[in-house]
Amino acid sequence: MTGKSLAIILELVFSTLALRADVTIRYKIDYKLAAALPPASMGQARQQMDSSMPKETVIQVKGNKGYSTYGKITYLTDFGKQEITLVDAASKTFTTMPMKDFAATLGASVPAQASTAFIKTKFSTRKTGRTDTIQGVVAEESEMVISMDAIEPIVGRPAGPLTKMVMQVWNAKPEEALRVPALRQWAGYAAYSNYLMNPVTAIKKIFASMPGSVQGFAAMEEEKSKGLPLRSRTAVYTPMMSGFARPGFDPNAPVMEITSEISELSAEPVDDSVFQLPDGYRPAPVEELMKSLIVPQAVSSPGSTSSASAPSGQAPRRIRVGADVQAANLVHQVEPVYPPLAEQAGIEGTVRFSAIIDKEGHVSNVQLVSGHPVLVEAAREAVIQWMYKPTLLNGQPIEVVAQVEVIFKRP
Repeated sequence: MTGKSLAIILELVFSTLALRADVTIRYKIDYKLAAALPPASMGQARQQMDSSMPKETVIQVKGNKGYSTYGKITYLTDFGKQEITLVDAASKTFTTMPMKDFAATLGASVPAQASTAFIKTKFSTRKTGRTDTIQGVVAEESEMVISMDAIEPIVGRPAGPLTKMVMQVWNAKPEEALRVPALRQWAGYAAYSNYLMNPVTAIKKIFASMPGSVQGFAAMEEEKSKGLPLRSRTAVYTPMMSGFARPGFDPNAPVMEITSEISELSAEPVDDSVFQLPDGYRPAPVEELMKSLIVPQAVSSPGSTSSASAPSGQAPRRIRVGADVQAANLVHQVEPVYPPLAEQAGIEGTVRFSAIIDKEGHVSNVQLVSGHPVLVEAAREAVIQWMYKPTLLNGQPIEVVAQVEVIFKRP
């Protein structure tokens, strides 16, 4: 079947489904971390998850219009125009682009990662045969596994497993779409969205510099797009942490689990106002909105010299300063421990964080901006021990947000 033929079929399918019923899909999301993680890793991981992972996501469809939320960004899709609008309520900004460009633009916005040629990625999928009824819909379970293995000995350890991600997904059985009106509408929306925006394109760009990873993560994305997920559970295993975790750490148990389950599947009418851009919002460059997707949400982008907002007539609670300004105030710097895995593999580079420095000069709320994954945790462990000279505003100490950098260079 040609791409043109598929487009025609999908357009006919979506046009037909759009006449049936509106749909609202709502997911509840939660996570838990392994108790045996190192204290600093536990605190930072929890902070990162709380700031970046929403507790709920919503999808609503009406005719050829779509609305969805994830975190701080709202997505408005118009299949008639084949456009997608990203809306950031925090800054009251928006940007609109062709749907066909979204995946490539998102992929290009992610900072490039250093090559990991010493790691091999494998992907597998299978039907487990288990079924369950979720929100009155019969679902069947599939399991997808991505594993990353060292293909050569590292610091005396034999080649073998580094990390593994196991995703169990319960998709609605295909015949259920004939019985449940909301599923029929959702199926058309999902098929058309995947065709026009092609999430695999983003995956390929994000992992292009990591040999072997492209195929694995692209295969997972393609597999996920085949069904309508009602529940998912993702477990992350890190046997490579065995030497760094607390006593009792089990490399065969997950260090983190993320669950997502549908809490509402409704064909009730959706108000037209849901799909309209709010009044008073300004257009912004696509790069600005994409930064909101990539940069951690707990703090604003680093490097700005503007003040944080404060009530009229009051001093700001926190200001943002440039990296060079704050570096001059550094009075105690702990050097990072070079990760054995990175040193053995010859990995070098700079890890950048956005961090809050409190009134006493302590570092907190350390959020990753960019850096090689193998170097990040060692850099974070060092940065949280740094001390700065307090920053004064009108003679009074004040919190600041600044970018901090940790450079790894082999001797």
